[in-house]
Amino acid sequence: MKLRYIAISLAYDNQTSKEYRYEFECHSRYICNFLSKAIRKYKIEVEETYNMILITLGKEELPQVNSYTKCLYISLPFDKSWYEKVRGTEDASYYIHILNLGLKQAFDYSHIYHSYIDSLMNAFSEINGVNEWIHKKKVFKDLGLKVEMVCRFTTNDFKMFVRFIEAKSKKQIREVLAISSYPDEIAFDFCFRDIVYFDNRIWITDFQNRPYLYVNVENLHSSELKFSYTNKFVNDEDHFNLLVKNTSVDLPKD
Repeated sequence: MKLRYIAISLAYDNQTSKEYRYEFECHSRYICNFLSKAIRKYKIEVEETYNMILITLGKEELPQVNSYTKCLYISLPFDKSWYEKVRGTEDASYYIHILNLGLKQAFDYSHIYHSYIDSLMNAFSEINGVNEWIHKKKVFKDLGLKVEMVCRFTTNDFKMFVRFIEAKSKKQIREVLAISSYPDEIAFDFCFRDIVYFDNRIWITDFQNRPYLYVNVENLHSSELKFSYTNKFVNDEDHFNLLVKNTSVDLPKD
């Protein structure tokens, strides 16, 4: 089985966990999301039945694999005072400290080279606290327009911007905020999937590929451009899907 996920959390069965658990997980998700995507590039095979390393704070137990959840659980103490100093700031030192300790234990348990840890942490240090990626990019030839969905994930929030670029000159027209949410994939994953053109509008579709957000094309050069929400979907979704088909060219992700 290949290692695909890295996460940190507070133990569930103590008072500190009840007080801090959700906010701690939110503040640390941006780095865990980044490292989970980064670790997949190495295609690390593990002998036991797990694909996630979950570092749990607030307990002291030996490493153990749960084949049902497919997790290798690593337990470490929780430093409440250190966390309170860094929470909500760009200082990721506590999360990096936890991850270094926890991953070393996990890699020792599974006989994985420690050099991967250095590579992961060096890659994280280069992003300067912002986990950014392009979710989707398309060219609409008839409009002479390239559109990109740019995700920015930090310790305090998640934002998805839509970048409008002149296809021929590659000059950026503007970048507009489309979605802002808590820094938790559960809060934002369902909100966006694709970019489509229909009815003289650029639409962002939701996770079921239904039209969700839009801007009017004629307003792209307006300094007050912003996305509008639709509170109902196009009546005939099959007709909508037929109309938007072949109106754009998907570009490969970077």
